[in-house]
Amino acid sequence: MTEQDADCPSAEASQPPALLRLSEAPPELLGCVSDNSGGRLVIVTGAGSSMDWPTGLRSGAEYSEMAFSALVQDQLLASDSCDQPRDLSLVADAVFDAYGSQKNLTDRLPRSDWRNASPNEGHRIAAALLIDGLVRAIVTLNYDMAFQAALSELGAPSQVTIAKGPEDHAKLSGRSLIYLHRSAESDPETWVLRKADLDEGWRGGWEAMIAAGVLYAPVTLFAGLGSPAAVLTETVGNLAGLGSKYYLADPYGGGAFEQALSGQLTAALQLGWVELMRALSVRAATAQAKQLELDCRDRAKALGLEHDHVEKVCEILGEIGIVYLGRLRSAWLLHSKQFSPRQDGPQSAHLADLALALNAAMLTLEADLEITEDGGLCELVIRDSGRTVSAQCVHGMGLHTWSAMLARLEMRTTRRLGSGRARVVIAAGVVEESRALPDDLVEGSPTSDDLVRGPEAVVLWKASELTSKTLNRDALLGRLVS
Repeated sequence: MTEQDADCPSAEASQPPALLRLSEAPPELLGCVSDNSGGRLVIVTGAGSSMDWPTGLRSGAEYSEMAFSALVQDQLLASDSCDQPRDLSLVADAVFDAYGSQKNLTDRLPRSDWRNASPNEGHRIAAALLIDGLVRAIVTLNYDMAFQAALSELGAPSQVTIAKGPEDHAKLSGRSLIYLHRSAESDPETWVLRKADLDEGWRGGWEAMIAAGVLYAPVTLFAGLGSPAAVLTETVGNLAGLGSKYYLADPYGGGAFEQALSGQLTAALQLGWVELMRALSVRAATAQAKQLELDCRDRAKALGLEHDHVEKVCEILGEIGIVYLGRLRSAWLLHSKQFSPRQDGPQSAHLADLALALNAAMLTLEADLEITEDGGLCELVIRDSGRTVSAQCVHGMGLHTWSAMLARLEMRTTRRLGSGRARVVIAAGVVEESRALPDDLVEGSPTSDDLVRGPEAVVLWKASELTSKTLNRDALLGRLVS
């Protein structure tokens, strides 16, 4: 949370709102995350991005008011020492004037809560876009660590860097998370709190250099900002006319930050943080799923396969959003991290192999497809019976045997065992074993007598079998009950 956005209302600790229609977000903004070249968008956030569930932090105004009350009760400040106790910068001035230090104030701010902040859906989407290279930088005026937690949760690669202040300047890269006013892990004496620092102290310093660099991006999205931050508003004014586009998302509209930017804004959107990020998420995933459809067609042509209706599978994958699509890639390729970024080359062919096999299973079984929230499990709902077949797609990439793949799969999906349904594994790129596979794994007889989880069947469907012209529905269904 930050000293900015002093008048931003607190959000209720509830589930995020319903998904936006993509038409409600500007095409130019959506285009930034659907372009494979990436790197055209910068996201700048304030307190409003950390109020949604489950992050659930308060506004800077509320933290300021609580800290000032504590300072007065602890007899460190007089009750009349600050005439606007909801303005954190003025409270910081009062403390610094009295003690020459910010410590008495920062000791009464919820540093532990900021360090342990849980990411919300918007944080995860922004982190995924950064990992995928569709966003070049996330700049936050907050002190809380929710963005960093989201990057850690998804398993950000080394190319994604974090700068918590001038001391980390050498770490900046083409994909960076930047704490413009420092983070909860920084020395509290370095936090940008006082009015003098906010109004003038940034000039000629690290903050000015960062603002000039990131705000020169083709498109900048401001979200969750309430009170003006001079380093941002003045820098935007200085860059006016150079071709950059600036969007502001504010669920309430007409705020002080919007007024300060005045005519420099390309558009002001009356949208909340999570709402807007969901729109970007679906647009990015839809574009990547469309590319997968093209990869499927190329792969099918190269292998001499049919690809009837493969666009339906890809459309469903696009609807799950960028976070779950990255998790699906990770699950299908048995990667160690939760999120696998988009890549060209062999990975595209591997994913196409599995999408083609999944499409063939849908057509053969006459089933509808549902993707679970973590992106790893596919539910094939057979239309005439309503029966659901749980299927996990995996690719050995020509490196792993079935035994090795099954062991890695069990590590990832232990929490799903005991579902009471046969668990199908659609596998491609499997290295042949030197010895025969046990019948119970291939044929689907129970593999566990666990009293808690119950018996479970693991049935292997090879991708090459599913895409074979000789496959028929009865034979495929028979595998589930053999």
